[in-house]
Amino acid sequence: MSHFQLLILCVAFCLEVTCDHPKVADGSFVPSKTIYREEDVIIVDCKHGFHFDSFSGNTAQCTKNGWIPVPKCVYICKKIEITHGYFTEKKDIFNLNEETTYRCVIGYTTPDGKETGDIRCSHTGWSPSPGCSKTCTRPNLENILLKTSKKVFSPGDDLTYECADGYQTIHKSTSTYTMCGKNGWTPEPQCLAIECEMLTLAKGAISPQEGKYRNGDVITFSCAKSYTRVGPDSTQCYYFGWSPAPPLCKEEVRSCEQPQAVVNATIISEVQELYEHGTIMEYQCNSRFKMIGSSKIECIDGKWSPPPSCIEEVKTCGPPPVIRNGAALHTDRTEYFHGDSVAYGCEKNFEIWGAGEAKCLSGEWTRLPLCADKSAQCAVTRSSAEISIIQYRPNSAEKANFGTVVKYKCKTEVKNSKESTCVSGKWLPEIECKPKEIKKQCPPPPQVPGALNVIEVRNYESGEEITFQCLENFEASPGMDKILCQDGKWQSPPRCVEKNACGLPRPLENGKLRQEHQNPGTEQSGPVTYPNGTVLEYACHTGFVLKGQSKITCSMGTWTEGPACDEMPCGKVPSVLHSVPRRAAKSHYVPGETVRYECKRGFSIRGEQNIICQAGNWTKPPTCEGMCIVGHNIFPETKVLFGCFSLLTHSCMSRLPDVTCGPPPQVANADVVSSRPQKSAPGTKVQYRCHPNFQIVGSNEVTCENKRWSQAPTCQSKSLCF
Repeated sequence: MSHFQLLILCVAFCLEVTCDHPKVADGSFVPSKTIYREEDVIIVDCKHGFHFDSFSGNTAQCTKNGWIPVPKCVYICKKIEITHGYFTEKKDIFNLNEETTYRCVIGYTTPDGKETGDIRCSHTGWSPSPGCSKTCTRPNLENILLKTSKKVFSPGDDLTYECADGYQTIHKSTSTYTMCGKNGWTPEPQCLAIECEMLTLAKGAISPQEGKYRNGDVITFSCAKSYTRVGPDSTQCYYFGWSPAPPLCKEEVRSCEQPQAVVNATIISEVQELYEHGTIMEYQCNSRFKMIGSSKIECIDGKWSPPPSCIEEVKTCGPPPVIRNGAALHTDRTEYFHGDSVAYGCEKNFEIWGAGEAKCLSGEWTRLPLCADKSAQCAVTRSSAEISIIQYRPNSAEKANFGTVVKYKCKTEVKNSKESTCVSGKWLPEIECKPKEIKKQCPPPPQVPGALNVIEVRNYESGEEITFQCLENFEASPGMDKILCQDGKWQSPPRCVEKNACGLPRPLENGKLRQEHQNPGTEQSGPVTYPNGTVLEYACHTGFVLKGQSKITCSMGTWTEGPACDEMPCGKVPSVLHSVPRRAAKSHYVPGETVRYECKRGFSIRGEQNIICQAGNWTKPPTCEGMCIVGHNIFPETKVLFGCFSLLTHSCMSRLPDVTCGPPPQVANADVVSSRPQKSAPGTKVQYRCHPNFQIVGSNEVTCENKRWSQAPTCQSKSLCF
């Protein structure tokens, strides 16, 4: 049993934990030994741009499992400043091929239009190069109308918008384009309130008096005593200014002669020999013709206001529509013209109520008759606090038959009586008394730029409408040829735009129209247009190159395809003294490409290590500043004062106490192989050799380290082991 115990002790004593001399690429370490014992520690120093792959600082320790951590220097990427963005991870250093994520702040996105981007640490730095560009959010303005539900737009997206009623673009149009660029919308979406300047009236007054007037505002005119107004009594503010023009105040006015005849029309007013100032005459178009302008003209100081025109209506109506409990009579045609009428009849026990015919107007049947049930009775109505029945007073047990007419008065309007008829069991119109509504009149209709002249001076009642016709070579938007008088104001009038003309061209990202084309084309006091055949030329901003044709042409209302402005590539990498780029040199680099610099040995880098190609130029390169290199390793906590001379040599002058070692230690049963110096410099090594029948335990050499020799070996008798 003791024999085996002796054997175990021998094995445990003979095996010492050691570590080999490590190989550290792209770095160095101290102290440098051939063999390291357990718990020995080395300090690793990596080259610039490399990092010791450890969480325990820059040290590694010799253990029974080898070096922990393994001493190695890995290529690293450090966090860089991202304009309008930030790294999502807190750590500052990332190893080669390690991936991470960055996020852009609100209002900015990655190059592919996202909030976050993934990047990887490569030999050339971060790939792809992180960046945050300005995104464009949906314009949130009350006066801008959009046809898309999209909320966020990426650079390069364009947006068409319209201005709300009463607003227009800076170029006086109702719609335009804008494009999302790196710095937001270009041009900025904007709809300006339509305004009209203050008017004056000699020998008269204007009401209300304001500094400026908004679209739709109406002002009235009045003349001083003994003066007569010649012209309209009011005018309205539109996108093209005031219309109609203000009147004159005159002391004397003249009468008018006979009004002029209108082709395809007749005068339905009473004909006189002479017409006083202010007399109104009315026209009516013949069948198959529709009226353009006002049906009425007025005698104004010896002259009639412009008459309407009657043009042939090309729209036709199909067969007359079917009505309930009745039908059209004599319907032997499949097509009816403007102004044609068709009579209707009712079934047995039903009777026509109202007009007995329908009329074809501008392609649609209007005023359809009603076939009323003659057997249906109406409940008897009685006088009340608001209503006073003045004719037909049945007792409470009676019912009113079809066609019975009731006359009544509203107690708030004693002078005027009203009527209601029993039709199909209902009183039509309904018997009711409402507060008297004061209907405002509209000024005379406006003269729309690009439309036929409809100037007149009479006012229009609420509910009246007027039809416009654009001049030759001009056209209005579909369904926009009429305006309605409502509550004393005209609705927004149509805009007559030149046929085959072009609107504003789309904005060019990173470019613009040349200076001579900055002013708009034809304004017409309305939308900006460019005549057919107009040629415009683009130019790119500095750092961008034109791709495609620089000129665009207005052709049949559409602009030809425009160019693009691409970022210019960069030329050769800037030369930095005492540096070496980490990539092979090329003649040109694409926008966004990066190049990484490293300084030569003896120089340290200052500035951003990566440069980026942007708009044909490199970002600012770093510099390499010289430093002096000591020719041998410096041990921890050693202080050295040195300087560089003109021939790039160096000298070291230690100001510390003597750190040499005395004679190497004596080892029993061993001899020193080399000489035994009395004084040894740091790093000096001395080897030992055991006497015959003895074997060495531990390292066979000692090293001078900071005035002390490393631990010496021992020589044990071989007889202890089998």
